[in-house]
Amino acid sequence: MAEQAPARAIVDALAAALRQITIANGYRTDLGLHVHTERTETGIPTVPRCTVAPLGKRRAASNDRSPSRGRELEGVIEFSVPASYANALATVIDAEEDIDTCLARYHQMPDALPVQYEEAEFADRPEGLPMVMAGIRWTTAYRRKEVP
Repeated sequence: MAEQAPARAIVDALAAALRQITIANGYRTDLGLHVHTERTETGIPTVPRCTVAPLGKRRAASNDRSPSRGRELEGVIEFSVPASYANALATVIDAEEDIDTCLARYHQMPDALPVQYEEAEFADRPEGLPMVMAGIRWTTAYRRKEVP
């Protein structure tokens, strides 16, 4: 059986780290109770939802070897709540701060560097949908294993 793809292992490890975000653990929100690695069939949430997903992968720019085994992985953490949720925008703002705090802690990724927080975007009812959300972009880097 083939081992898990590096991007998938990193997404799974990041999701596990985010699941620690609970009020009981000293955070502002219970975002950690809503973390997934697969998107739902509909973009309109009925409950708070956090999704960790890869966006792209490229050859690491600082690695000039040929063929290069260095890779950079970029992804997103999306957190959305129904607009009808009590204090929806405040909840999304607090959840983004919780994610920023969580990523500031050292989380070793499998065979990769720790995930780095890059930027966040907030959307209040994007395209008229009844939801509020934030998208947090992250990056990490790793080396592909030697191919025999």
